[in-house]
Amino acid sequence: MSSRYMLFSALESYALGPEVIDLIGMVTVIYLVLALVATPVAAVSFRHHQVA
Repeated sequence: MSSRYMLFSALESYALGPEVIDLIGMVTVIYLVLALVATPVAAVSFRHHQVA
């Protein structure tokens, strides 16, 4: 990995209660939450548009 990537990811951190998450961890958490929210919405939308 390039040193710029390592430095960039090392400088960012986010506090969630008593836990501190780095940039890569926060991106992972956000994508997981988006996937968990979007999957049921997509399933409901698909069921409404199915051809009988």
